[in-house]
Amino acid sequence: MSDVKDILGIAIPKEQTPSLSTILSPQKKRTLRSPSVKQRKPDGVSREVYALTESPLLSADIAPPPPPTYQSPLLLKEKRKIAHITTAWKWHPFRNPARTDGAIFHHWIKMEEDGVDDYQFARFNTPIEILQYTDAQYDQHFSKDPNWTREETDTLWKLCKQLDLRFIVIHDRFPDSNKTIEDLKERYYTISRKILELNAASGQDTSRHPLARFTFNKKAEIQRKENFNKLFNRSKEELDEEQTLIGEYKRIESELRRGKEKRKNQKQGTPNDKKRRRSRNDEEELDNEEDDVTDLLDPNHVHFKKEKSSGVMLRSLGMTTPPLGIGITKAKRMEAIIAELGIANPPLPTLAVSRAYAELKKEVITLIDLEASVAAKEHRLQLAKEGDGAMTRRKRNLAAGKVEVPKRKKK
Repeated sequence: MSDVKDILGIAIPKEQTPSLSTILSPQKKRTLRSPSVKQRKPDGVSREVYALTESPLLSADIAPPPPPTYQSPLLLKEKRKIAHITTAWKWHPFRNPARTDGAIFHHWIKMEEDGVDDYQFARFNTPIEILQYTDAQYDQHFSKDPNWTREETDTLWKLCKQLDLRFIVIHDRFPDSNKTIEDLKERYYTISRKILELNAASGQDTSRHPLARFTFNKKAEIQRKENFNKLFNRSKEELDEEQTLIGEYKRIESELRRGKEKRKNQKQGTPNDKKRRRSRNDEEELDNEEDDVTDLLDPNHVHFKKEKSSGVMLRSLGMTTPPLGIGITKAKRMEAIIAELGIANPPLPTLAVSRAYAELKKEVITLIDLEASVAAKEHRLQLAKEGDGAMTRRKRNLAAGKVEVPKRKKK
């Protein structure tokens, strides 16, 4: 309204003219509050909890107090709810057929099951058949051993039947501590085998009996245990030496295989770095290798590959360029040997000179193959001597009870 009066030129009273401060900061209308009585926060209650209980929206009539979330560990767990009906059991007596004293035992079985008087697992108790000797058989065949008496033999037979041929336990229960486990085994198996022979002579079929195909060897059993004791009581130095010998053996075997493959590639006229698949016959040849120096002496064992050309070529090209089918190293070695012979600059390449020069190259390559074969065989011989020497030294040290510590290479 004041703006309109200002435009029309109407004077505005001074008391109605708004000031700059009034325009920039207009006063807000104050609303009167009803006076409220503030209550004092009780002791022991936090400010946040008291503010919640003071709110009119959370009065006692509208919102109930929250339930407690803390449970004492002394409270019992909720009882498990069982949906199905439990099975009834009963206490039932049974007997064990393996026992001869008539003992009665009890166990729990279900009510709907029929009680079995015998033990259900008794069928797994299969006793060992112990052959028994008579007094006449013992007096005639078994009483001649001076190291055994009739009482000791009867005790051994009783323990074998009672303990199911567990000779370690039998040796522990045997009265005579001078008898070893091997002595007990030898006595038992010797008498049992003789009883089988007597029963077979009387017409009984004993071919399916386990002892008919078994013979106990006391010396072999003693030697077997001694070998196991030596193997078990090996020291750290002996284990290291054994690993060293195994590594040496693998290295020698690898050298032999590489040498065989190298000679095979040389014989075929192919580069050494070309891999070929070995057959089973090649693996057998590694074990039964024969001397192949005679094959290298054959002048026809070297076959040069003919260079393929689509046009005319000079005859002198075959004299100046190395033949195809051989490696670079062998070609350089061939040129060096020909240079040593003073034929570095070949004469006029006539037909006869070219053929003679080709034959010379073949003979030089044969010489190179022979040198490589001799060097390989000398290397194999040296490896074999080192391996045999190490094995012989090890056997000598083991026989003397000494241990040789393998020498380690300094880094």
